[in-house]
Amino acid sequence: MRIMIVDDEAVIRDSLAHHPVWSGMGCEIVAAACNGREALESISLTRPDLIISDIRMPVMDGLELAEKVRMMYPSIFVIFVTAFGDFEYARHAIKLGVADFITKPVQIEEVILAVDLLKQGVRHLNEDMRLRQEKCLQSLFAGERPDPADPAYAELCGRELLLMSVEVDNIELLHHTGKPVSMLALRETVCCMLKYHPFPYWTYLEPKGIGVLLIGHEISADEFKNAGIRMAREIVTAAEGSFGHTVSMGISDCLTSPIELGHAKEEIRECLDYRMLLGKGSVVSRDVITILERQQMEVEAARMRELSVIIRQSDTAAVKDFLRSIYREMLSKGLNKSQVQRYATMLVNEASSIMEEYMPANGKEGLGDVHKSLLSYDTLKDLMAYLESLLTQAALQCRTGEYHAAARVLKGVTDYLEAHYQGEITLTSLAQHLHMNHSYLSRLIKKETGRNFRDLLWEHRIEASKALLKQSGIKAYEAAYQVGFKDPAHYSQLFKRMVGVTPTEYRESMLAK
Repeated sequence: MRIMIVDDEAVIRDSLAHHPVWSGMGCEIVAAACNGREALESISLTRPDLIISDIRMPVMDGLELAEKVRMMYPSIFVIFVTAFGDFEYARHAIKLGVADFITKPVQIEEVILAVDLLKQGVRHLNEDMRLRQEKCLQSLFAGERPDPADPAYAELCGRELLLMSVEVDNIELLHHTGKPVSMLALRETVCCMLKYHPFPYWTYLEPKGIGVLLIGHEISADEFKNAGIRMAREIVTAAEGSFGHTVSMGISDCLTSPIELGHAKEEIRECLDYRMLLGKGSVVSRDVITILERQQMEVEAARMRELSVIIRQSDTAAVKDFLRSIYREMLSKGLNKSQVQRYATMLVNEASSIMEEYMPANGKEGLGDVHKSLLSYDTLKDLMAYLESLLTQAALQCRTGEYHAAARVLKGVTDYLEAHYQGEITLTSLAQHLHMNHSYLSRLIKKETGRNFRDLLWEHRIEASKALLKQSGIKAYEAAYQVGFKDPAHYSQLFKRMVGVTPTEYRESMLAK
C-alpha cells in the first residue's frame, strides 16, 4: 500500500514517514507534505492509496484536502490524525469518506492497526454505499426528510428499526494518557459481532464511538428489542477482549419510522448518561431508564416525606442524620454534579414549602439566592454542610412559627365562616380554600378550640340568627333558613342548647327590652 503523510508538525511527519515498520507491512511511504495544498499537488505524481493527515493545518486543512480527494481521487482512503477536541469538528468529515480517526499524541501501534485493517478490506460495506447510508442518517438525525427516491432511505421505510450507540468508556481519559483508540478497530469489532446475527445493519462514526442502526424484518417489536439487547451484551464483551478498551451501549426504543431517528438519538444519550450510576461496560435501554426513573422518583418521594416529618417536628438532631444518609446515597450512586444539585434543590424546596405553612411571610424569602448558592459549590462535602445549615434553620423557624401558624389558620377559618355560613359549607371546601389537608385542619381546629368544625359552623349560624331575631316581625323558621339551616326543628334544638331559651323566647325577650 502506498501511503502519504500530511502534517504541519515536522516531528510527527518525519516520525511516521521514516518508521521502519512500513516495509515489514508491505507499505511504502511515497510522500510527506506539510499542508493540504502541498499534498494535493503531489498526488498525481506519487499516486498514494492512503493519506494519513492532520486536520488542523495552515494553507489547506485536512477537511478541505479530504473533500478534494473525494472529488478527484475517490479510490484514495483518508485517515485523520486529530486531537480529541477536534472530534465535533471532524464529524463533518464523515460524508467525505474518512476511514478512521486516530487521536493525538500519535501512537505508532494505533496507526499500524488502522492501516492493517484497511489493507485487509475488513469494512462491512463498500465506501460508496456506506457514504450514502451515513448521509441519509445525518439528514434524519438533523430532522430533515430525505428524498423518498433515495434508495438508502427507501431501505428503512416500513421496517422496524433499533438505534444503538457503542461508546468507549472514559475516552477523554484515554486520550490524555496516550492510549491508542481506533474507531476503525472498534467498528471492525462491532461488525464482526453483528455479522453473526440475521439483521441488516448500518454503522456510522460518532465522536466517542460507533453508532449502529439495526433493521428488523418479520419479527415482533419485543423480540427485536430483546435481540438487540443480546447483541449489545455480546459487543460489550467482545470489545473488552479484542478492542482492548471497555465500551458501554445505549439502546433506543423500537422505531416504526426513520423519521423518529432524531428522537431515538436523544434517547440513547439519556441511556449513556446512566453509565455514571451503573459503571463501565453498561448496556442501558430506554425501558430500563423508565424503570430506574420510576424507582428514583419513589426514593425521592420517600426522602421528601422523611424530611417533612423532621422539619415539622423541629428535630434539629435528625437533620444531621438525614443528610448523612443522603450523602452516602449520593456517593454510592456516583451522582454527577448536576444530579447532586438537582437533589439538593428538591430538599431546599421541600423545606421552603413547609416553612410557608408556618411563616408565610418568610417561607420563600431569599430562595433565589439559596438556589444560586447551591449551584456554586464544587464539592459534595461543602454542599452538604450548607444544606445542614439551611435545613436546621428551617426546623428551628418551624418551631417558633408553629403558634403563629395556628393563629393564622384559625383566623382563616373565622373569615371563611363569616363569608360563607349562609350557603353550603363543608370541612373539605374550607380545607381547599386554605390549601390544607382536611384531616390536618380538623385536628388543628380541635386542638386549638376544643371543638370540631361542625360545632364552630353551628355556633356562627346561631350567633347570626340572634341578630335577625332582634328584628320585629321575623319568625324563627325564617331566621333558620336565612343563616343556612335546612331544618327549623334542628335549628330550634341547637339554639336552646347553646343559648338556654328557644328562638321565639329569645326574640320576645329582645323585643320587650
